[in-house]
Amino acid sequence: MRSDIYNRLSENASKKNYSAYKYTNELVEAALDIEESGVSLKDIKDEIIIMEKLFKYKRIIIVPLTAISNIQQSQWIDLGRGFGLLIRQMSLNNNQIIPIFISVIKFFFSLVGAISINNNQIIISFPIYPQDIQEKLVSSARDLITSIVDIASISANIQEEKGQIKVEITSAI
Repeated sequence: MRSDIYNRLSENASKKNYSAYKYTNELVEAALDIEESGVSLKDIKDEIIIMEKLFKYKRIIIVPLTAISNIQQSQWIDLGRGFGLLIRQMSLNNNQIIPIFISVIKFFFSLVGAISINNNQIIISFPIYPQDIQEKLVSSARDLITSIVDIASISANIQEEKGQIKVEITSAI
């Protein structure tokens, strides 16, 4: 084990009045349970960090679909601006902007739709919803993503199609 990781582990164990051995077993068991349930520990780590930052920055929490479908266009744009600022703040350099953007989009839209990511192309669809809700979600996704890329200085081609939206990321500006 790397010494820096061991030091962090020991510090956190001490805060809980655990031995490093007990704390390590607890963490490894929890990590294995998460991975064995089919969830990527890295993905969930990124999602938790994003949720925590969103809450601290904008006091945003996840809400039911009915609430999402009642959000006005200006609120989607404002939310996109908040995400864009968050991405800029989390990025230490331009090489991190696109991966963080993809993580944010994956996290947000995996809660309400289907998402496919292939290199720098993202396809978001809402297949289980009736046509009218699909149209509203696609329109809202377009507004949100357009705001994010504007604020985060990401060059992307955003195409709206029936029931889905395609985002082709070209570069971080």
